[in-house]
Amino acid sequence: MRFLIKIYQWLISPLLAPSCRFYPTCSQYAYDALSRHHFFRAIQLIGCRVIKCQPFHPGGYDPVPKNMSECTRKLATDYKSEFHHYEP
Repeated sequence: MRFLIKIYQWLISPLLAPSCRFYPTCSQYAYDALSRHHFFRAIQLIGCRVIKCQPFHPGGYDPVPKNMSECTRKLATDYKSEFHHYEP
């Protein structure tokens, strides 16, 4: 899976205009998540990141969590900020 991300970064990404509102970029975030965490946790993190990648999110610095406790906290925070901000 990481190999496919590197191919995208080397061959496809240079042809596209820079548009990622986050640092690291979404593809680098996915690569880092797959390097640091087991597959299913990485997929969870990547999914949350992709959901945030939209015009109404300000973007900014958003690194992959280093350990499981940070990871759990980040997933809970991301979920609340993305899905519960419309509560009355």
